[in-house]
Amino acid sequence: MLERIVLRIHRKLIGLVEIKGIVLSARPYVEQIQRFRKTSNVKAILVRIDSPGGSVAPSQEIYEAIHRARKEKPVIASLGSVAASGGYYIASAAEKIFANPGTLTGSIGVAMHTRNVRDLMSKIGVESSVI
Repeated sequence: MLERIVLRIHRKLIGLVEIKGIVLSARPYVEQIQRFRKTSNVKAILVRIDSPGGSVAPSQEIYEAIHRARKEKPVIASLGSVAASGGYYIASAAEKIFANPGTLTGSIGVAMHTRNVRDLMSKIGVESSVI
């Protein structure tokens, strides 16, 4: 189970949501954020992010869940070693963001890996045309 309570002070709790690795699905994180948002003795939510990002749609869904939760209780983001692209986008929904000086962060955008086969194709006589 991803859900953890990190601090208990006089029956008041802080909920911890840990987002690690590539973001491919929003469901477990969104459900966890919603549960913390609806639980009355959870007074704040801490989102710990150590992620290079991932798919756009899940990152956006998590962002929206945090944004909704902020209307009811404080949401703080804590960045680990990496919080780039979608990880940084998710953090930007929080009320405050904390990061170490060495945290690799930024670059909300798109990364796309492709193969360059231009030299190979030219060896066998294949060219591209733009129409």
